[in-house]
Amino acid sequence: MTTIPSTAVVLNVDLIQQYMKREKVHVQEIWDLEKLVISFKSIRQIDNLQGFERLTRLKLDNNLIPRIERIDHLVNLVELDLSFNQITKIEGLDTLVNLRELYLFSNQISTLEGMDCLTQLRILSLGDNQIDDLDSLLYLRQFEHLQALTLKGNPVAGDDDYKLYLLAHIRGLRYLDYQLVKPAEVRAARNQYQTQLQELEEKETIDEARREADRNHDEQLTLAQEANVAGLDTLFDTLLGGDGDQQIMSIAAIQTVVEGQYRPEFNRIVDQLREFMLGQHALMVEECRQYDLVMSHILEDSVAPSIERIRAFNKLMKRARRQAALTPEQLDELVHANSRLYDELMDIEFAHVEKAEDIITEHVTHIRDIFTVIKESVVSHMRQLHECEEQHFELMIACAQEEITKVIDGEGGDRSEEEAALLSDKTAVTNALKSGSGHRSQAIQEKEDMILDHEKERCEERERHVRRMEDERNRARVSEIWNLNQEHRRQIQELREGFDEDDS
Repeated sequence: MTTIPSTAVVLNVDLIQQYMKREKVHVQEIWDLEKLVISFKSIRQIDNLQGFERLTRLKLDNNLIPRIERIDHLVNLVELDLSFNQITKIEGLDTLVNLRELYLFSNQISTLEGMDCLTQLRILSLGDNQIDDLDSLLYLRQFEHLQALTLKGNPVAGDDDYKLYLLAHIRGLRYLDYQLVKPAEVRAARNQYQTQLQELEEKETIDEARREADRNHDEQLTLAQEANVAGLDTLFDTLLGGDGDQQIMSIAAIQTVVEGQYRPEFNRIVDQLREFMLGQHALMVEECRQYDLVMSHILEDSVAPSIERIRAFNKLMKRARRQAALTPEQLDELVHANSRLYDELMDIEFAHVEKAEDIITEHVTHIRDIFTVIKESVVSHMRQLHECEEQHFELMIACAQEEITKVIDGEGGDRSEEEAALLSDKTAVTNALKSGSGHRSQAIQEKEDMILDHEKERCEERERHVRRMEDERNRARVSEIWNLNQEHRRQIQELREGFDEDDS
């Protein structure tokens, strides 16, 4: 048995470099590591892994780690081994959605939690912990791809129903506690828990239907936000909700005008606008997709000849290094070849920039055209809403005057005393209706301004974005070409100095 040293440390770069030296790991940069194994080092805290996003396998078993932390950025991990530590809680894994293997054997964990986002989990090792509740194992049912599970050594594993419960409730298990699961065992387990499983599956079906409805609702909300139509479907209720005098709108005859004529016509216009905006949004998304596709193609077109020329130069350098001696003329030729390479790479980059500028200009023109079409349609539909408001305002005025006349003539009918008292003041009723109409007209105008301002900003932001991305790519590429040229110069100078030493 290996004894853990009494001195505890924090995971750091020195330990990582020791691992690389011990395992003879050769990478261009330390940050390029894809696998890291540091065991039996008395590590008490996980830290200093910023920049190691390429890691796919991290093994820190047999240490003194009490908490899973500071690894949320390691989103490419497929294997995490923290066995034989002092962990008391499963946490800090929410972003590790690619994790397939999780080893937490021999810790101090008592609760199954913190793994809801690990939808790709295939192997889960939780043996020799403190899990003691049989029903809590139902938490593992959510892992549809789980094939191997280890819980041996937990108090719950001593329950008489432990194995049958797991085989009945956890679908797809192939190995349980290092033993191959037999189909006959699964059938027997499911038969024993048949009634409970039926109830559970019915509940899961209902829950899944509810989740699907929630997902669809959320998708629709997101789409509405992206297409700039959020709030259009409830605009009519919003306008009435802000009316200056709700009492006037409660008059039965006016309600008939509002609900029977105004609302249907208003919503018809809004629905037309909403469908149009969604269609234009789809065009915008497709335009951006096509732009990205074309830009990736011209980038590939410039990368291929660049690689070809760099490889040709590298062959010259390789031949030069194999020669026992180089003449000054041969060294000068390498210098000239490096200069030619620099010029050729820059020419390729300049040609790429010109192509990119043409594509960006065309893309921006298309985006602006879409905005122009949207603007014209929004203005047109909002004008229709203003006309709809004016038309139905006149109907409400006429209706109110008719009801006022009935009250004056004593034709109250089934009218309430409150409504009759309200209609007895013609001036108040008229002013209230005018105030409400003014409010609705102003709200329609504000909605129009908000939609157009948002669309304009989105159009301008898209243009800024594509130009900024191309500028950043160009600056990075020019810097890369320059640095490559300088590195080649350094290598040539080393060759020159090496041959000078040999001559001396």
